[in-house]
Amino acid sequence: MTQLHALAQALDHPAPARGTVGRLRLIGSLVLAPAAFTAQVVCSYGFASSMCQAGARPQAILVAINALAIIAAAAGFILAVSSWRKTRGEKPGSANDAIDIGEGRTRFLALCGLWGSSMFLLAVVLGLTAIVTVGTCPGAATGG
Repeated sequence: MTQLHALAQALDHPAPARGTVGRLRLIGSLVLAPAAFTAQVVCSYGFASSMCQAGARPQAILVAINALAIIAAAAGFILAVSSWRKTRGEKPGSANDAIDIGEGRTRFLALCGLWGSSMFLLAVVLGLTAIVTVGTCPGAATGG
């Protein structure tokens, strides 16, 4: 087995908390909320457009789709929060240091998951709010 140079042995690993959070947890915190938002938009549009043309009222189906999307986005947010808490002390400094310095990649990915999940969770909640307040087939009420 080859020996590392003395200088290489003196350096710390750039991601010392890499074993603290599993890969699936990090991937889930990065992907779950955006995937839930995408599924919400695609499925809501598909059901609303086809059912409104047929004269049906798809409100219950759309609320169910949006509720499932909120649950999935909230799960991604919870995964991101737990990942951030586990890796918060990976490298010294604030969250801004994680972005500027680039060390502590596990913490950086957890921070990205936290920000992304929170924004997509908000978007999913606002999508449900629009369905509840505006309605599902606004043009159908006026006959056009």
